Amino acid sequence: LQFVARMSSVSSNTQCRAVIFDMDGIMIDSEPFWHEAEIECFQKVGIRLTKRDCEDTMGIRIGEIVEMRYRQQPWNEQQLNLTQKQLSDMIVQRVIDKVLSEGEPLPGLRHALDFIQTIDPGMKLAVASSSDLVLIKAVMQRLHPLVNIYDRFTVFESAENLRLGKPHPEVYLRAAKALKVNPTQCLAIEDSLSGTISAKAAQMKVISIPFDYPRHSRQFNVADSILQSLNDLNLSVWKAIWPTQQKTHTAHSKL
Repeated sequence: LQFVARMSSVSSNTQCRAVIFDMDGIMIDSEPFWHEAEIECFQKVGIRLTKRDCEDTMGIRIGEIVEMRYRQQPWNEQQLNLTQKQLSDMIVQRVIDKVLSEGEPLPGLRHALDFIQTIDPGMKLAVASSSDLVLIKAVMQRLHPLVNIYDRFTVFESAENLRLGKPHPEVYLRAAKALKVNPTQCLAIEDSLSGTISAKAAQMKVISIPFDYPRHSRQFNVADSILQSLNDLNLSVWKAIWPTQQKTHTAHSKL
């Protein structure tokens, strides 16, 4: 939590001007695709992973995961004709194929997006993900007909080519800069601990939705709110985080 420790205090009267969504495990139920792809592809280099092994690296860039696995159990890239970069690309392509054929928005995504618009119809929305940009584009392509992605979101940031991925805050800081919003006026929605730390380090408010709720790590307590699902986002949750922000409309029905 070293990044969080350096976070400065944020004024309680700050207004939210932007909401930044993590992608995998928040917008789309892609984590099972990642687990399946990692288990299948790492077997090609003699590394046998379990679902728990994959869960332990959630929120981390796939290139870093491949590098870590290689350090732990190196394989002969020439003999197997499979470099670390090729293995990383293979995993990403497996996930893309699954997303385009089977991907579905996570329960509550439409509800959350509609709710945010009732708070402020002009609220800026962005995606900040550890995934490669090609995968982000595939996910948005899949989700757009279902929840009108391109009518709502204006910024799509990937940590793919950044020097450091989550839990470093750079991907969130870049998203805020692209939105032209101060990070202290941003709300991030995350499912992983590394992503939660990343957003807090960027001095943003954070709602965490751990995949293993309510058995999640106590480290998630750095978040401003912990929910079981996006369906749980409501006015009382919002007011607890942004106490001085006025709701634009008084009525809202969950879709």
